[in-house]
Amino acid sequence: PIPCVPWQSQTSGQYQRRVHGGSRIDGLVKREEVIGTQVKEHFFMTDPPATDSTQLCIERTVSFRESTTGPNDDNQVYNVALAGEKEDKKVDVIEIVESYRLPDVEKPEKHIRRKIMNFEDEYYQIDYHYGKHRVSASCRTFNKTTGQVDGWEADPLEEKAKPSSLRQQYQDLVAQEKELIGIIRDRERNFGIVLRKITMRDNVPLVMTPYHLAEMSKAKEDEGSSDSEAQMAKYDPLQQFCQRKIRA
Repeated sequence: PIPCVPWQSQTSGQYQRRVHGGSRIDGLVKREEVIGTQVKEHFFMTDPPATDSTQLCIERTVSFRESTTGPNDDNQVYNVALAGEKEDKKVDVIEIVESYRLPDVEKPEKHIRRKIMNFEDEYYQIDYHYGKHRVSASCRTFNKTTGQVDGWEADPLEEKAKPSSLRQQYQDLVAQEKELIGIIRDRERNFGIVLRKITMRDNVPLVMTPYHLAEMSKAKEDEGSSDSEAQMAKYDPLQQFCQRKIRA
């Protein structure tokens, strides 16, 4: 699960939260959220750069829309319960974009720089890193509906990709898509739990005294009353040191 969030801010419908550095095995350090629309996660860069592809992701952006489909209405659109402070909101995932750091290898142009999975237009797009002394980079697009493969090879002397390798790459993308959706669902569920715990923590005083419990009970009973003294639902930590008012 996601650990304690030590810092967060909110401005005009946007949240930004930081996670304790080094506390997660996936390297997550920051999460930016446009409420109900987009979630962007930033991951810690290892030093020296990692060569394992599972450790190269530095940023993941997931875009959403209001849910318009049921669980079985459209096989190309996935439903996710987006984390909220009070309750989760059901949304559809329309696009996932992952960015990868430059690997410490001899030929970086053979490694993926960015991966796009679009569920509205139903395509995968792969952009590769720039090679040494190159002003363009290779890219490849798989159309999930027609099966057509388009792309650009930056090196004119590079051997053309074989159909078998393209088929394997497409199958790998399909498997990664399902794995990512599972990760996103688990992440949102765990993050929703954390957000609700933070909300409860902010609304509960550090010291729960018998006097405070009595005041909370009285405030709950008198809720809606016009009496100003009965509206004292928020606990003052210094109140326990003050002389209590004796009613006639």
